[in-house]
Amino acid sequence: MDYSERRKLLGEIGGKISGLKRRWRQTAIISFIKYLEMQEVYDFSQTLAQRLAFEFCGKTINSEVLVKNFKSNRNASNKFDVQKIVKDLHGRYLTEFTVYWNDSELSLAYTAKTETERLKALNNI
Repeated sequence: MDYSERRKLLGEIGGKISGLKRRWRQTAIISFIKYLEMQEVYDFSQTLAQRLAFEFCGKTINSEVLVKNFKSNRNASNKFDVQKIVKDLHGRYLTEFTVYWNDSELSLAYTAKTETERLKALNNI
């Protein structure tokens, strides 16, 4: 295998691993927001879920994923001060989220490493 083929394969592997990490983090964020939704005993709107995700970890969620996981309730979003709810939940659950996120990142690092090794072995790199 020459250098350019090897570089191309490593680029493909890197892209697959990046996608895996993005989906993993997005799933972790959604899971935590679903946990908050159960703790708070009311349905979160897509707007509230998106703002919570950004408040907790500075990341946004794909709108298709939001549609699948949270209802679109424009009226509820307009009736309540969403930013006040986000700040309240962030203050109450930040410690739990930090522990959850750190554990998730450790698990992701292990999964990404094993997946990278597997893909390299499949391509004889």
